[in-house]
Amino acid sequence: DQFKRRGTSLDAGIGDSVMVDIYGIDKNDNETLLGSVRGDTSLTFVNANTYPYIRLVMTNRDNNFTTPEQINHWRVLYQLVPEAALNPNRYFVYTDSVKQGQVSKIEVAIENLTEYPLDSMLVKYDMIDKNKNRKTFSTKRYFSIPVYDTIHVSMDVNSTAIPDNNILVIEANPDNNQPEQYHPNNIGYLNYYVAPDKQNPLIDVTFDGVHIMDKDIISAKPFINIILRDENKYLALNDTSVMSVYMRYPGENPITENRIPFDGTILKFIPADLSDGKSKNIARIEFRPEFTVDGNDYMLTVKAKDKSGNSAGGNSYKIGFEIVNKPAISSVINYPNPFTTSTQFVFTITGSEIPSNLKIQILAPTGKIVKEILKSDLGPLHVGTNITEYKWKGDDQFGQPLGNGVYLYRVVTNLHGETMEHYKKNESQNADKWIEKGFGKLYIMR
Repeated sequence: DQFKRRGTSLDAGIGDSVMVDIYGIDKNDNETLLGSVRGDTSLTFVNANTYPYIRLVMTNRDNNFTTPEQINHWRVLYQLVPEAALNPNRYFVYTDSVKQGQVSKIEVAIENLTEYPLDSMLVKYDMIDKNKNRKTFSTKRYFSIPVYDTIHVSMDVNSTAIPDNNILVIEANPDNNQPEQYHPNNIGYLNYYVAPDKQNPLIDVTFDGVHIMDKDIISAKPFINIILRDENKYLALNDTSVMSVYMRYPGENPITENRIPFDGTILKFIPADLSDGKSKNIARIEFRPEFTVDGNDYMLTVKAKDKSGNSAGGNSYKIGFEIVNKPAISSVINYPNPFTTSTQFVFTITGSEIPSNLKIQILAPTGKIVKEILKSDLGPLHVGTNITEYKWKGDDQFGQPLGNGVYLYRVVTNLHGETMEHYKKNESQNADKWIEKGFGKLYIMR
């Protein structure tokens, strides 16, 4: 504001003089002469942001008696700058241990300790990771702080990229963003541990809703549902980078993998959504290919990882399957046979559709139909090998138990009104040896 000087001379004479040089000292301790004055002066020519300190140097001249001016006082009139400090005793919210991907909140009070208001408060948030690398993850400006008042500042901390031990650093008014008296009480250091995500995700693959065995027959137009589950409820499986699908077709090199692109129709990715805080971390792929070539050496490969980079097992998921485009149905056998309490029916369907109509007729040795089991009774069917959910208990059309002995059965089926051809697999798996002239035999032994 102002510089004022008062002093007296012991032997004032002609030629005596007093001069005061005013030097500005910058933040790097470099000095610059800003002016020289003989009496009182305004200090408005000193930019306090550039020169936070000044130095005053007096030069006396007395040619006769070489006596300096006797100083009464020097005064530098100034306006005091405010002072801020972190004050966790006033307000503090903090979690020192989280799981990788979890977003936590740090909240703390910043107090104005003086009778001078502070401008809008700039706060910097740094993280020092386990390798001692320091990185600023946010800088945010908050409200101004009135005289002797307090504000609460808060910041969300995302732990995705910082597993293990860290140090969170909060700094109010970084780099002296506004003039302030002291700075050490503006900085806080906090331990911040992030439990690393090391658990593998899990893959589940079904073909038309069924888990198949390797080399099973499937539909030529299957609906392949691929599910990836991860236990981490913070790192959502929400982009296509977590899964990739490959196909090997008949006649290709065994190591060939043709990547299938996500097009939203044939291959559609459905991301996990954890926004409600309740849903499980599950991503899904709907794969709807059309296989026009018959063959038993198709191979589906699925590679997957979670957002932390953990692979779904040591090896990729691989499953081989067979395609038979011609609609057909194999001979039907019952298992177990003989049976005492119940039996199920086993058969194979080929092509791309299940039969429009299918029923199993149970006949007495005389040829009389004693039971008809309809398609709707058998439970869900699919292209490939079926073991019916339906279990026949050996009863007749009216629910009455049939007597012990041998019974005949046959299958009546069609697809869109056309009789389906008979499918015959290799000899070792052929059920035809149990069928004679289209009729099978089953035994009830109670």
